[in-house]
This record gives sequence, structure tokens and C-alpha cells, in this order.
Amino acid sequence: MASKVFDSTLVALCFLILAWMPQAQASHLTLRVGVYPNPPKIFQDESGALSGILGDLLQQIAVEEHWRIEPIACEWDDCLQALIAGELDLLPDVASTPSRQNQMRFGQQSALLSWSQVFRHQHLDLDSLLDLQGRRIAVLQSSVQWEVLRGLSNDFNLDVEFLPFMRLEEAAAAVAKGEADALASNHFFGGYYAQVYDLYPTSIVFLPSRLYFVAPLTADPLPLTRIDHWLETWRKDQNSYYYQTLKKWQQLHLHPAVPTSFWLGVLFLLLIVILALFLIKHLRFKVQRSQQALLASDQERTRLVFYDSLTQLPNRRLLLERLQHSMLMATRTQSNGVLILIDIDNFHSLNDTLGHDLGDELLVQISRRLESKLRATDTLSRFGGDEFVLLIELLEGDEAQQLHQVDRVLAHKLVQFQQAFQLSSGPYRATASCGVAFFKDAPGNPLELLKCAELAVYEAKQAGRHQVCYYNHRLQEQAHKRAELEEGIRLALEQQAFRLVYQPQFDQQGQLLGVEALIRWQRGEELVSPAEFIPIAESSGLIVPLGYWILTQACQQLASWAQQPATAALRIAVNISARQLQDAQFVDQVRHILLASSAPAQQLELELTESLLLQDLPVSRSKMQQLRELGIRISLDDFGTGFSSLHQLVHLPLDQLKIDQSFVAPLGQDTKAAAVVQTILDLGDNLSLEVIAEGVETEVQYQTLLKMGCEQFQGYYLARPMSLEALEPLLQTLKIQDTDH
Repeated sequence: MASKVFDSTLVALCFLILAWMPQAQASHLTLRVGVYPNPPKIFQDESGALSGILGDLLQQIAVEEHWRIEPIACEWDDCLQALIAGELDLLPDVASTPSRQNQMRFGQQSALLSWSQVFRHQHLDLDSLLDLQGRRIAVLQSSVQWEVLRGLSNDFNLDVEFLPFMRLEEAAAAVAKGEADALASNHFFGGYYAQVYDLYPTSIVFLPSRLYFVAPLTADPLPLTRIDHWLETWRKDQNSYYYQTLKKWQQLHLHPAVPTSFWLGVLFLLLIVILALFLIKHLRFKVQRSQQALLASDQERTRLVFYDSLTQLPNRRLLLERLQHSMLMATRTQSNGVLILIDIDNFHSLNDTLGHDLGDELLVQISRRLESKLRATDTLSRFGGDEFVLLIELLEGDEAQQLHQVDRVLAHKLVQFQQAFQLSSGPYRATASCGVAFFKDAPGNPLELLKCAELAVYEAKQAGRHQVCYYNHRLQEQAHKRAELEEGIRLALEQQAFRLVYQPQFDQQGQLLGVEALIRWQRGEELVSPAEFIPIAESSGLIVPLGYWILTQACQQLASWAQQPATAALRIAVNISARQLQDAQFVDQVRHILLASSAPAQQLELELTESLLLQDLPVSRSKMQQLRELGIRISLDDFGTGFSSLHQLVHLPLDQLKIDQSFVAPLGQDTKAAAVVQTILDLGDNLSLEVIAEGVETEVQYQTLLKMGCEQFQGYYLARPMSLEALEPLLQTLKIQDTDH
């Protein structure tokens, strides 16, 4: 009996020893940690100990776990190879790539969220990826920045010379010495060493990535497991050692010492400059009078040669010179301009009946009225006799937008003839006929363009005088159609002829989350496309009242849904245009609509585009903040198409990112599109923003997004835009589910 008790005790003791051994081993681990100099993330201090953000974190974990850290200095490429060969136990600061996933073991928790950026030499301007053409870019040997930038330069067919260095400090020094044009590195390093090496950050930001601690594939997973534990625990507490470490290193900057000899040299140069300025001023005083006399003579000669003596406007000669230059520049820049010939109706009758003096009075008064509200780049010329020519350069936008600009100019000029001219003989009413010719009607030929405008004036006079005629009949038809559509929009607003349709938005389980409100216009038997009438509403300013009408209808619907528990949580998304956001009364109007409709503000979602926000970012951010204070949700529409700045993104009061359908459409066929979508999803996760994919039209796209972790969807595959009546079956499903619960 005693023997059996002894045996049982021995077995239990063995189990206790086996259970204790891993803990004992873990408590006395010696970890060989690879260290390559990459301040402020990881480096060795003067004593050889680990330092930097990741170094401090690992040191603290080692204290908690009773580990012994053995730093092993190595260059980056050597560090990677040593880890893969098992010569290192840990390596910090590693970004995840498919090839590395197959070569080393990654922790579950990322230690840092980083992105890469290009830092330029002070004498260079680099604003976009295309500016890297022909440049020398310093990179870290075997870094992800080198790999990604090399791929991007190949995709854009750019000739970029990459200069690999074993250390980032060497790469930065090469830029400072002029041996390289720019440095591509993580933003931590570039920001930390910017002043030391005179580096300037550019807007070329790429490769948002998570940085991990890694171990050899065959190594004991315990160290990574404990590191994951501490990272996860610390991140839950804003006052933890993790956030204290980040704050400490973000506040540290390296400042280069300025030697005293530098300031002495500056003082010496300043004294020389003061002396030189005194001598120059003395010499200038001597020659000033003679220069003024010569200038006055030159100005008078120029006025006589290039300006009309009666109206003081540019004459025919100066107009032709400017027109030739403008058309040449338009050809080079692929832009457009317009020539407007303004012919005074029945002017010869005035000269014949009242005399040339009164005719001259009329021409002077007309020229003064036509000069009003001209841009600095516009030219108004007296072309001869009773004709004036208005040259407008650098028309913006597409053909429809250019036509609208010309329409507005013409309307303003013709209004000048509505009021009678006060001649010495009494009031006189004059009218004018206008001929319009665009640069593209006679490319590179100023005289031919003038003929086109003259033919158009002739047609205008044939049409009854005081008319406008375009030389290009197709453009004329477009102008008439545009004016007709604009008037139709005004009438439709008055008659409430617009209607809203709703495209549902779903979660991963197929549950209805809300809808996006879309406008439709049934004009008689014709359904006018929003792509056709929205740009006209934008350019004419009618988008402002139209946008408030859409908001009013959406809020009234939200108020109705709020009455039923089953639909109270549904939200409605409404697109906001640039003209609306620029309206000074926009926030007040939205507040008024919410109060008048009793709609729950938290269920209203306003969609803004990246390009809209970047037009005036401080004003946009202020208005967004005011809307958020009302409880309204803000969604960034078409995300990824506006060259987003991560720095700007994190400071915007957003609730949601909307993945543009141009990235969704290639899913399942294009790995680059998939990478972009995954990056946006990761960004949303890290910034605590919801992410919704729009334009989901196929099963493949939907399933791919599900696998990527996308949680919200909108598109034809799930549901087309529909009327409120057609939406009712989905709402009934919600009511049934609410009853079941």
C-alpha cells in the first residue's frame, strides 16, 4: 500500500516539474536581438543598450518577463539573413510582406503603425510620384521602400536611379551632400533627422504598414506570445508604458549645432551688404531723373503704337499680338480660349444723323461699361470703327463648363446696353450683336479666328440684331440645350418635379443598415440622367436650392422611420456638392432642416468627396466639426481617388470611408486593386472608422470583400436604387424581425 502511495506522489511531482520548466526557462531566457540603426524606432545608445521606441518597449517587456537581452549590431540586410538562419532570436521593426511571411515568424500584435515618405533636398521640388523622373533616390538596402518604389516607377515607366545604402544615416547624408536627390524612408526616421540632414518632407506618401517583432520560423513561439500579450495589454490603457514611450520619442528632435564662426560670417556679410546698399542708393539717386524721363518717353511711344487714342483700349495691333501668344500657349497646354466680337448695331446711322463727335462719345462710354469685371488675363480691344473684341484666355473645365463661363460673360456685357447712354445731345439707347469663336475653331490661326467671329456676328445681325451667335453650330446647339435644361431645373424646383430613390446599404449578414438618397428627374416622357443635369445645376448655382430640397426630403423620411422601432435605426446618406459646402449658410440651413423635420441627426449621413475638401481644407474641417456637433455622421466618398494625405485624414472629423467603385470593380482580377482595398480597410480599422464598399456588382467582388473583412456594402449585386414603395418589402422584413424579438 505504501508503495502505491509513493508511486502516485512521484508521478504528481514529475508533472509539477514539467509544468514549471517552461516558465522557468521563459523567466531566464537570453534573447539575441538584431539591432540596425534606425532612430527613433530602434538603435543602440552609447553604452550599447537597446534604445528608441521599439528598443524601450522590448527592454520593458524583458524586465517584466525576467529576460536577458543581448543586442547584436548588424546592417539591415545582414539582420534579415541572420534571423532567417537562426543566428538571431528576435528582430524588431519588420514590415509584413508575402515573402517574409514564408521566411520568418511574425507576432500577432503590430508594435507600430508607420508609413513611408519621400524627403527631398532643399533645392528640389517634388510634389508627386511623376516628379521622381530622372532623380536619384537613396534607399535602405533590401527595404520595403526600395521594393515598392521600384515597382511604382516601373508601373509608371519612370527612369529612377535607386542608390541602396546599408544604413539610413548614410542615405540621408548622401542627400545632404547632393549625391542623391531625395531619401525614401519611414516617416519616423525622416522626421527625426530632418533638421540634421536638411531634409524636407514631400507630399509623396505611400505604403502604410504595420511593424512587428519577428523570430525564426523554427524558434520557440513563447517570446512572441509574451510580446503580443504586453502590446495588447498596454494598448488598452492610454497611460500605459506604450503610450508614454511614443510620446517621449515624438517630442525628441535632433538639432544640429550652429558654430559661432557661422554667425560671425553672417555679421561680416551683413556689414558688406549695408555698405553696398548705401553706395547703390547714392548711384541710383544720380540716374533716377534721367531714367524717369526715358520711361515717360517710352510709355508715350508705346501708348501711341499699341493703344487706341479715343478709348485708351488696346488697338488691333496689340490684340493680334496677344491673340497669337494666347493661341500658341493654348496649343501647348491643351487648353481653350474664346474671342468675342462685339459690333454696335446701327452705329453708322448715329454718325450720319448726329455727327461723329456724338459717335465718339458713345464709343467711349461703351468701352467704360465693357471694361467692368474683366479678369487680369482678359483683353478688351477697340478693333476699329464700331467694333470691340474681347479675348478670354484659360477657360476651365469641359466644353459645357466653358460654354457656361462664356454665357455669363456675354450676359454681363449685354446687360450694359440695357441702360441708356447719356450723350451731350440727350439719352441714347444702343444695342450690340456678338459673335463668338473658340480657339479650337481655328487652331493656331489668329486671322482665321477673327474671320470666324465676324461670320458669327453677321449671322447674329441676320437673326435680328442684339443677338449672340456661335461660329461652331454644335457648340451653339449645346448652349441652347444647356439654357433649356437650366430653365427646366428652375421650373422643376418650383413644381416639385424631382423625386428621390434609395439604394440600400447592407452589413455582412445581409441586414439593412440604411440607404443612399439619389435624385431623379422625370421630364415629361424623358428620364433626364443626373450626369446630364447635375453639372448644369452646379455651374448655375441651382445645386444649392436643389441640395437643400434633397436634404429636406431625406430628413422628412428619417423622421417618419423614427416613429417605428423597427426602422428607427436606419440611416440615410446624402451627397453634398462643393457649391453647397461653400455656401456660408450651409450649417445653419442643415440645422434648420433638422429642427423643422424633427429628424434624428445621428441617422443623417453627409457624403463629401476628397477633392471637395481639399479646395479649402481649414474651412471644410470647421464646417464638418460643426455638423458633427449636431450629431450628423460624415462619410468621405470616393476614398482613394484624391491622393489622400494620411496627415490630413487623421485630423478630419470623419465617421466613415467609402471605397470608390473604381477599386471594387477589378477585384478578383487585379491584385493591385485588392491591395489598395485592403490598405483602406486597414486604415479604417486603425483610425476607428467604418468602411463601406460601393459599386459591388458581382458575386466575386462581394465574396472577395467579405474575405478581406469589409463589413458594409452597396451596389447593384445587392440592390438597385429604388422608390420608397419598392423599398417597403425590405422594411417589412425589419418589422417582422423586430416583432420576433
